[in-house]
Amino acid sequence: MNEKVKIGALIWPQFTDWASMRSMAVTADRVGYDNLWTWDHVYPIIGNPNGPIFEGWSTLVAWAEATKNVRIGLMVGANTFREPALTAKLATTLDHISGGRAILGIGAAWFEEEHQHFGLNFGDGFPERLRWLGEALPIMRGMLDGMYVSPNSGSLSWSSQNMGLSISQYYKIAVTDAVPAMTLAGAQDNGTHLNDNGFDRVRGGDGMDCGIAHDNPNVMYASIYYGDFRKSSNRGQSFNAPFNLTPSGSGNWVTPFLVSQHNSNVLYAGFSQVWKSANGGATFAATSAALNGNNNIDVLAESPSDQNVLAAAIDDKLYRSVNGGASWNLISGSMGSAQTITGVAFSHNDPKRMWVTRS
Repeated sequence: MNEKVKIGALIWPQFTDWASMRSMAVTADRVGYDNLWTWDHVYPIIGNPNGPIFEGWSTLVAWAEATKNVRIGLMVGANTFREPALTAKLATTLDHISGGRAILGIGAAWFEEEHQHFGLNFGDGFPERLRWLGEALPIMRGMLDGMYVSPNSGSLSWSSQNMGLSISQYYKIAVTDAVPAMTLAGAQDNGTHLNDNGFDRVRGGDGMDCGIAHDNPNVMYASIYYGDFRKSSNRGQSFNAPFNLTPSGSGNWVTPFLVSQHNSNVLYAGFSQVWKSANGGATFAATSAALNGNNNIDVLAESPSDQNVLAAAIDDKLYRSVNGGASWNLISGSMGSAQTITGVAFSHNDPKRMWVTRS
């Protein structure tokens, strides 16, 4: 093996001043250290816990501006301090500021006293905190890795479709049979991206749910927060085609939307009721009464083998329609969990068989 040995420096952020912290980082960068680390603690871990200490992520951002080559990270971040999606966003921002030098280190956390005094949940012990870490890692990994496609149902290989696009968190991704390589995706903080032989941002704001007609790649739909949908009839060049969805803007943060796989003129959108269009969005009508009071729908799905069979989810409740949305029945009574339903998928050839994901 001829791999280069890498040298890193761990700089203690406690009982010091910022001029010293910055000077040590600049020196480590100048003399050629490969990595530069600090802690993620809010109380000193050695000596008097009431002493001074610098916060980890803020330190890394300042180091990113003060250095040029050394890679920077926390050894290691405390998973209990922040929601995993926020941690991934912090790491992504640091990576941009530093020019690609960020390292995301993450652990289960161990210092109980700082959790108690800062009002942070420490859990019942190491097993619970390790379980939390196990739940957080796939969320961070999914947000950081971007978009990939598999030609073999995910069993053998995946290839990146990012084509130079900076990694983002995608809420929803749409595809079309008409052009299998085309994707439309709603990105957190970064608008809606169309990949049509290269990525273009075709709508601003927070990109949310979207859709493309299965038989016409020129027709597509994009939304921002709370179900504010728009239609394009010119392959994403503009989103001002006739589209009249009465409850637009009153749905969930990510409002579910479907372009029928059977008839691309049939559209569904989920608010407190399911709204349906039979003419490509020129007009919509509610298919039935509200499914669960004023609560908005989280998930919509359509059976690929029967155009009349639909599913809708609100919190932990799953509903099914067998007549194109005209009526709905609650079918989740025996599922045995109060966890929120986050996704529904039908079998490709059996409308009575479906899978759900929960969180």
